[in-house]
Amino acid sequence: MSEPAELTLAAVLALTAHFQAGVDAMKAGDPARAATEMTAVIRAEPGLPELSAGARLLRGQALKARSKTAEALDDFRWLATRDVAPDIRKKAREEYAAAGGKPESLAPEVPPLAEWKRLQEAIRGEQGRQVWNWLAGPFGRSLRILGGMMGEELEAGDVAFWFAEDEAVLVGQAIDEAAGTARLTFREDEQTIHVDWTQDGARWLISGLQHEDGGGGIPQLAVTDVPRLSSEGEKDEAPAAGAGLTPELKAEIDTCIGRLGAADAAVRAGARARLREIGEAAKPQLKARAGDGDPEIATSIRELLGRP
Repeated sequence: MSEPAELTLAAVLALTAHFQAGVDAMKAGDPARAATEMTAVIRAEPGLPELSAGARLLRGQALKARSKTAEALDDFRWLATRDVAPDIRKKAREEYAAAGGKPESLAPEVPPLAEWKRLQEAIRGEQGRQVWNWLAGPFGRSLRILGGMMGEELEAGDVAFWFAEDEAVLVGQAIDEAAGTARLTFREDEQTIHVDWTQDGARWLISGLQHEDGGGGIPQLAVTDVPRLSSEGEKDEAPAAGAGLTPELKAEIDTCIGRLGAADAAVRAGARARLREIGEAAKPQLKARAGDGDPEIATSIRELLGRP
């Protein structure tokens, strides 16, 4: 074994010892020492992602135990917004909320590119109807209006092919976490497609598509620019809360509210997006379920109603 390998192994063993000492200190009720040991691991930047992430999580817990809430939140926020192991990121988000942080202020759990891949997998798995779960409310509405302008009613299966393309090459990514927006840019032959995203709680949803041809790069139709017009050509205004609701829409609202407690995160996100799209008309039924026994449903309803 060469000398560099021996030094590297020695360094790893030393850092592992610091980590274990921190774990033992927490078990012994000594969070101050635990934080010190974990800081030693973090500052060493060992190039071992799982060890570093685990040390930061445990340091955050130790800081919280010492009532150093602001510092603990920094550690939890760092983990919750980085590409670390999913189980650590999930635990960090839980700890962030438990320490008084607002989960909605965190970046989504997975980046837009990961959501894009999940969407494509659903479509290739003949689950094209799930497309709507990845569309922001205004964008989904624009697609339906666009279909009406073309004389047809667009269904999820009709638009799934727009998102199923797997021969296009990713050529650019841009994310503005502060604004909650992102853009993926793909290129295939002479065409460029921009996929715009918007943050919706812990997910990214597609908010628009824009196409550029190879002739002069002139933007063609951006779906998000489609006028919000009804089939009669009048401005599409949201109905007054609860006014003139059809039995079908009332049933849809009830169904969406029930889906707020679904085990599948994509189903929950789709239900939230649809309820936001319905808007004021859904509020009476949302208020009636505000005290729902399912915490997931009750929390989502408070968010939709703008309540703390």
